[in-house]
Amino acid sequence: MIVNYFPAWFRNLYGGVWPKSYVCIDCETTGFSFDRDVITEWGHCLVEDGKITDQLSLVIDWTNHATVPDHWLRSKLHAVRQGMELAGRKSHMTYERMQKEGLKPAKALDFLLKYTQTIKAKQLLFVAHNAKFEESMLCANLMGFQIAPGFTFGDNGFLDTECIEKASQAVDNPRVHPQKGDTLRKYFHRVKYTRLEGIKSNQ
Repeated sequence: MIVNYFPAWFRNLYGGVWPKSYVCIDCETTGFSFDRDVITEWGHCLVEDGKITDQLSLVIDWTNHATVPDHWLRSKLHAVRQGMELAGRKSHMTYERMQKEGLKPAKALDFLLKYTQTIKAKQLLFVAHNAKFEESMLCANLMGFQIAPGFTFGDNGFLDTECIEKASQAVDNPRVHPQKGDTLRKYFHRVKYTRLEGIKSNQ
């Protein structure tokens, strides 16, 4: 694992040792466009002192929304389902599930804002696989639907397991090791966009 090679000064950015308290998050969406797509499901698992203390799967109900057309929503959900099936995976989000289980967007996004603010106030790390996407999508939805002016994990507020997975396959490459002046954000950004022949990470 690349984390075994991290120097002490870099480890200090996340507390000096591998954290025992953090929150894992994941967003399901209608696509990959920060300008046009929406979050359809949010999941988190809060770990405190090595023990799970809170878990949630929150479906967001975009049906019959004032600014998100139903025909667009149905089409996007269908496209996501087809794309995942082609990749050998299964999508569990449907229009009907949204209506049955979902919380309306204004309430759901307000909850996400308050929850993430609570996590930041506790100075806990966010952990995500492809954290840049999760952060950017959450920011875009909070801004686009006028819940908040923006959102960020902070420069040293998150760990990206996709980048850790990728870097762990190339420990001989100096670009996947922390460099003087790196924040966690700067380090994960460099790893994410470093092309490594024959190495792929699971997004």
